[in-house]
Amino acid sequence: MDKKIFSTGSVISRIRNTACRINALWIVWKYKMGLWLEDKLSGYSKGRAILLFVLCCSTVTSVLALQIANSFDANNQKRIQVRGISKLKNIHPRIQTVANRPTKVPKELQKVRRFLDSLANDPSGRTVYDSITGVRPGLLDSLRQAEYYYREMN
Repeated sequence: MDKKIFSTGSVISRIRNTACRINALWIVWKYKMGLWLEDKLSGYSKGRAILLFVLCCSTVTSVLALQIANSFDANNQKRIQVRGISKLKNIHPRIQTVANRPTKVPKELQKVRRFLDSLANDPSGRTVYDSITGVRPGLLDSLRQAEYYYREMN
């Protein structure tokens, strides 16, 4: 049996099946929307329903035409623009240096480190320490790296 898994026929049949499913869903959706619209317009006369349809279509068309016309205007501020990611320019440099300076983080890391060391040295806390390191095996390495990072910054 020299059958190919991805033969051309199987791919085309999968595409056809997918297209048939999408088409069936589209037909069902159109039918449900038609029933909904018929239910909503049941109290209106035929002329009033046509007038409402024409008003909706003309409103949508005019809004789209206005948006397209505004996009061609070079001086218009509302046109769609694609800009790159840039740094904020309205932040004062002093505020940036204060925000980047670590304040409580090294102290908190030292507290956590001391707590874990006390658990490791205490015979009753050793089981808790083993369970913590069992669940999070890289925790001690991460603490060591973070302490090193903050020591290097200062």
